[in-house]
Amino acid sequence: MQPQVLVIIGTRPEAVKLAPVIAALAERSGSENVRVVVTGQHREMLDSVLKVFGIEPHVDLDLMKRWAGRVPSLAEVTSDALVGLNPIPFT
Repeated sequence: MQPQVLVIIGTRPEAVKLAPVIAALAERSGSENVRVVVTGQHREMLDSVLKVFGIEPHVDLDLMKRWAGRVPSLAEVTSDALVGLNPIPFT
């Protein structure tokens, strides 16, 4: 049985750095064993990079909607992201 991997991406630089990692994981473990979650930070910039690398997120936490235009603290981003991961099923 192949391990299942959850990759969480929040920003454009993270997507650029993680794109080759995601590709290698999918090649090694099978794409069905790799799940990509985006936090929803910097939505427009992130979406354009994901498109370039052909990465389709499985889950979008859409965290920015919760903060209504204000800049959240790192603690808020982290805690909300962790809470958002709770219902994600892995089989």
